[in-house]
Amino acid sequence: MIVNPVVTSFRRLVVVLLAYALSVFGIGLILIAASSNDLASSRLRTLILVVWALAWLIHLVMSVAWVLNCRLHKVWPAAGTASAVIGLALFPLAAMLESPLTSSLWLAAVSVSGSLTVLALVSPCVVLAHHLVRFHSERVNKGHASAASESEA
Repeated sequence: MIVNPVVTSFRRLVVVLLAYALSVFGIGLILIAASSNDLASSRLRTLILVVWALAWLIHLVMSVAWVLNCRLHKVWPAAGTASAVIGLALFPLAAMLESPLTSSLWLAAVSVSGSLTVLALVSPCVVLAHHLVRFHSERVNKGHASAASESEA
């Protein structure tokens, strides 16, 4: 079966746009929480914003490359995954550093549940990220390139 690359790219573009549209509330929440004055020191706030901006930038670059059927170097999915995981871990850490003497365990639990809530709100992009990591991590043999691109549609 011959697959039209224009149709494949259009379908992929629709998937990417739909994932971002369904995740826009969670992305906004990340930006609001990371830029909040209630969150630890300004240096930690800046670190959180930079890490999350990096994670979303890498996600966007991998998405565009996927739409164009262009595989990126394996560094891209590794860096994107690492920055997303670090970004999720920084919220509870920031809460514990903010007030270490007042119920830090409770604050950590609230922050972890907040991180999980944000993760649920951006779950369409998380599912897409899982697919993007697989797509960009696989190397295709030149003899099997057309069959692989058809199966990735």
